[in-house]
Order: sequence, then structure tokens, then C-alpha cells
Amino acid sequence: MKYSFVCLFFVAVWKVQHTHAVCWDTGCQLDSWAVRGCQQYGMLKTGQKSCPNGIIYSCCDQNQTSSPSLTSRPKCWDTGCQLDSWAIRGCQQYGMIETGQKTCPDGLIFSCCEDSHTSASPHRGRPKCWDTGCQLDSWAVRGCEQYGMLETGQKSCQGGIVYSCCESNTVGNNAISSKTKNSDNDISSATSDNSKSTTASHKAKPKCWETGCQLDSWLVRGCEQYDMVEVGEKWCDGGLVYSCCDKNATGLTSAPNSKPKCWDTGCQLDSWAVRGCQQYGMVETGQKTCPNGIIYSCCQTSSANSNSSGKESHSNTDTSGHTSNANDISNKISSNDHSSPPTTLTVKPKCWDTGCQQDSWQVRGCEQYDMIEVGQKWCDGGRIYSCCDKNATKPSAVAQPAKPKCWETGCQLDSWAVRGCEQYHMTEIGQRPCHQGLIYSCCEKNSTNAPVGGSTPIGSESTATPLVIIVTPSTPAAASKPKCWDTGCQLDSWAVRGCEQYGMVETGQKQCPNGIVYSCCENNSTVSSIQLKPKCWDTGCQLDSWAVRGCEQYGMVETGQKQCPNGIVYSCCENNSTVSSIQLKPKCWDTGCQLNSWAVRGCEQYSMMEVGQKSCPDGIVYSCCDKNVTTAPPPKVEHKCWETGCQLSSWAVRGCEQYDMEEVGQKECDNGIVYSCCQKNSTAPVVRQATKKCWETGCQLDVWKSRGCEQYSMIEKSQKACTNGIVFTCCRP
Repeated sequence: MKYSFVCLFFVAVWKVQHTHAVCWDTGCQLDSWAVRGCQQYGMLKTGQKSCPNGIIYSCCDQNQTSSPSLTSRPKCWDTGCQLDSWAIRGCQQYGMIETGQKTCPDGLIFSCCEDSHTSASPHRGRPKCWDTGCQLDSWAVRGCEQYGMLETGQKSCQGGIVYSCCESNTVGNNAISSKTKNSDNDISSATSDNSKSTTASHKAKPKCWETGCQLDSWLVRGCEQYDMVEVGEKWCDGGLVYSCCDKNATGLTSAPNSKPKCWDTGCQLDSWAVRGCQQYGMVETGQKTCPNGIIYSCCQTSSANSNSSGKESHSNTDTSGHTSNANDISNKISSNDHSSPPTTLTVKPKCWDTGCQQDSWQVRGCEQYDMIEVGQKWCDGGRIYSCCDKNATKPSAVAQPAKPKCWETGCQLDSWAVRGCEQYHMTEIGQRPCHQGLIYSCCEKNSTNAPVGGSTPIGSESTATPLVIIVTPSTPAAASKPKCWDTGCQLDSWAVRGCEQYGMVETGQKQCPNGIVYSCCENNSTVSSIQLKPKCWDTGCQLDSWAVRGCEQYGMVETGQKQCPNGIVYSCCENNSTVSSIQLKPKCWDTGCQLNSWAVRGCEQYSMMEVGQKSCPDGIVYSCCDKNVTTAPPPKVEHKCWETGCQLSSWAVRGCEQYDMEEVGQKECDNGIVYSCCQKNSTAPVVRQATKKCWETGCQLDVWKSRGCEQYSMIEKSQKACTNGIVFTCCRP
């Protein structure tokens, strides 16, 4: 008996040891882990215990059969803390079904089981569903549709929404009940919930989602950009959240095309050159103000619904033809009621406002967009133009006469060289002052005068009086206005001024700050009142320091001059000018102050003869005349000689020889020598024979690689020391 008891005890101990040989504890798996539990090791969980910030799992091999409790447990594990900010959460991503969840910091821990486990029959019918995580309101795309799933619920989260999604192929007899904390944590309650709902079919939601907060400043907003239809909208901080559905969504109780293809543009600023719906090939159904601009409600021109016939009598149509319909469109379709499609769109003409075009712009108005102007209004520093397509027609209204092709130039400053309409091959019909300039009203030369009448322009309200420039019969015809314009303020310091440079004749001038504004007309102008001036102009202030001054350089003759700061303004006329009043001066001019330091000075370099000179600071101003001038004989011209200017001792080459001339004298200057040179065939009375064919090189430094006379093909006559070098005297062989 004692022996039998010992044997039985040994067998029991052996069985216990064998049972625990295939089981172990995992260690502390933290709540922040994405995957936790025994399932990841291909084992079954037999128990768990808490540890700091996590759980220790007891795991056993799946083929262990010694304990009935092991075979009855499903293949399940906890996911770890999945944060609310995650795009995808839950058990579905692992091919498992959710049996429960618990909160963790900023997220949820999901309890998951394999879908194919036979021992957990209550879970076999659970649909493949998961929560998306907190999708922020600022996201462009949100909801379940982007994952090819259907939305079964949603809940608010910080700054967004958490969506509950299920696969679209979930069988209909497995109803998706509302998730509550009690039912999620109690597996047995899932059995009763499932049995109660076996008769209810799973109602799939349509393929719809919300866009997130689309800001008013966005250029394009709404559902149309995603090829979807809008079923609702709600305000968000600085914009709108749009509810969009697929056009073929079966959950919609009315056809998707019952809603017109419409969207809001976002805040288009007053400073934009082009605004409104026309640029998108759409028609405007309404607008609302926003900071520094307007939000336009736009619809496609092809948008229509089946109930459009006979509805026009229900809208209060004013002269603009869109007020009541714009209000109808603004009443967005509710996401829960699709039985009342919007009223018919009354298509507006293809018109839009340009935005605030500044007075300083060179080109303004509608003509630059190949459109006609129907109105304008003032804005800060400029005007907003209302433009319409040239072929735009207003429904049930008399066709409007075409507006002449006219526009305003913007503020052309007085300092501009060219101003007015002529530069655009247009005629001027008016002008008005602006800051430091003029704004010109210009019309095409072939524009026909529009009749004066009280007809309302296209797209304008009956109570509004558009500020439109109309060419009336009282305005001179384009052909009667001479082709003339003002140049703008040409400064006294400009080298060339006046009308001649534009191939035009001057008809007048007026003073402006530091210059003159010239009135110019074309040569072939037939206006008899234009008193043509001779082809003359003033040069502007030519400074005394300029090497070349006067009219001769322009192939013109000088008729006068006047002093200006540090120089002279020359009055020049063409040689062939027939105006008898012009007292032609000989072809002479002053060179400007040629400094003593210049290597070449005087009139000879211009193939002219010197008739006089005068001193200027650090140099001489030479008076030069053409050699063939027919005026009174000038003073006797000296022999062809000149002074080089102060050639510094540091120069590598100095003297007259480099100019193929002979030296007749020299004088000391600051840090160098001024050489007097004459042409070799000159009859100069004094020629120093000693230096006739010789010159000094200047101080050639000791650090130079090449020094002496040899480099000039000359022979060295002498040398003398200089600072850090030698001055060589070289002579021709």
C-alpha cells in the first residue's frame, strides 16, 4: 500500500513538471508597445499580471493538452496603447477581431482575437471593423472611404473626429452594434447582442467623407475637386468643412446630380488682377465679403436638375438676373435630407471683377483680357473694373451695344521719358492728375463711338451707375486728334532730351522739377494748329569734366548754350533745318575740362583744330572747330603739339615716343613729368636734339621681372635710382 502511494505521487509530480515545461512568462510588456501578449510567439495566454507601465503575460505552447483550460482559450492578445493621433488603430489591421478595449494615456489598448478560433464562437460573426484614430479637422481627406470601408459611427476628439469603419463586405446578418465600454469588455454580452440583431440588416453608409477645414484663403474649395457631390457643410475656424459623397453612392436618397456642381473660391483679395468664377469656366451665383476681398460662389454652366423646367417664375429676378437664385444656392443641401433639390441656376453672363488695379500700373482695365468694361468702382489707390466677355448676352434683355476698346493707362509719372496713349497706338480721350503724374484715358483708333443712352450695362444693377468712359459725339473723333503726346519730365542732366529722339517734332514745352516736359507730335500730323518747331533740342547739362561735349557729336549744329551747375546746356539743331531764325554757329565745341593727368588732350584727337582754351580745375577746356569750317578764320593754329598730362614716375612707359611724336619739352608735376610732344613732321621751332629719340621709362621697381629698354626694342642710354627701383633712359637704335 505504501509502495502504491509513492508511485502515484511520483506520477502526479511528473505530470505537473511536464505540463509546465512548455510555458513561460513574457516579462513586462509596456503599454506603449504596438504588439503585446503571447500570440506573437505562436503561444496561448494562460494568465497575466500587472507590472510598472505594462503587463506580464503567462504563455503556453498551443499543442499543450494536459489542461482543459488551455484548449478552451482563444488566440488573443492586447495591442498596446494605440494613440488617438494614429491614422489606423484597432485589431482589424492584424486580421483579428476586437473583443475589448481600455483607455491608456492619449489612446486605447485593444484586445484582439483570431477570427478563425473555434472556441470563441461569439466572435466569429464580429465584423472586420476598426477606429481610425483622431483625424484632424485640418486634414484634406478624412473618414472611412479612403480605406475602402464604410463608416458605422464617429466620436469627437481633440481637434477632429475618430471614425468607426467596417469592411464593405461584412455580411448583412451580423449587425454592427454601438460600441460601449461594457459590451466591449464583456465577451459573453457579445453573444446576446449578436442574437438580438440577427434579423437586422447591416445598413451601409454611402461613400462619403468630410474634407476637413478648408480655409477661406484657399483658391479652390468644396467637393467638386474630388469629383464628388456636396451634401452639406459646416463652419470651422477660418473656413468651411464640406461633406462630400461619391456621385454613384447608393446611400443617397436622391440622385447626386440633383445638386449643381458648385463651390466657393476662397477669399480672393482685392489686389488680385483676376477674380471671380469666370476664370474657372463657371458662373457666379453669389458672393460674400472676407478680409480684403470677396468669396465667390461658383457653379458649372452645365449644372442643371430635373426639376428646372417651369421654376423661373418662383425667383424674384432683378436686372442682374441672379439675386434670388444666389440665395437658393447658398442654402446648402442637408446631409440628412436630399428630397429638395436646389432651384434652377440662372446663368450669369461671363463677367468678373479685376481686383484693385493701382493707379501706378501702366495698363489697367478690361481690354487687356479681351473683355469689355461694364463698370468700375474706387478702391485704395486705384479702381476695380467689372469686365464681361465680348459675346456675353443677358437673358431676356436687349443686347447691349459694344463698348469701345478703351482703357486707362494708370499713373504715368512726370519723370517718365514717354507718356500718353500714342505709345500704345491709341488715341487720348481724356486725362486726370494723379500723384506726381497723369492718368490717360485711351481708346483704339478704330473704335466707333458708342451711343449715349440709359441702357444698363451687362451684369450691373439697375440702381447702380457704372463709372464708364463712353466716347460720345461731343468727343473729337480719333482721326481728328493729332498724334501727339508729352514726354514726361526729362531731367537737365540727361544727355539727350526732346522730341527728336522719337522721330517727332516739338510743339511745346513746360518746366518741371529739374527738367522740361516736351510736347511732341508726329511729322505727318495734319493738324494745322501745330506750329512745328525746328528739329532742335537741348542736350542737358554736359559737365565740364566730360571728354566730349556740345552738338557736334550728334551730327548737329549749336545754336546756343546756357550755364548749368558744373557744365553747359547746349541747344542743337539739325544741319538741314530750314528755319531761318536759327543762327547757325560754326561746327565748334568745347571739349570739357581735360585734366592735366590725361595722357592725350586737345582738339587733335577729334581731327579738329584748336581755336582757344581756358583753364579749369586741374586742367584745360579746349575750344575745337572743324577743319573745314566756313566761319571767320580762327586764331592761327599752332603746330601739331600737345602736352601729355602728368605721367607718374611709377608708370612703365612715359614720354612722347609712345605716341610716335617728338618731345619738345617737359615740366615737373606732382610725382611725375608733363611732356610737350609734337608730330615728327612738325615745324616746331625748338626741338631738343638730346631727347629727340629718347625717353625715360619711369621708375621700374626692383620686384619687376622684366625691366630696362630691351623690352621696347630700344637701347639703354643711362639709368638713375628711384624709390625701390631704377629709371631707365632709352633711345631708338
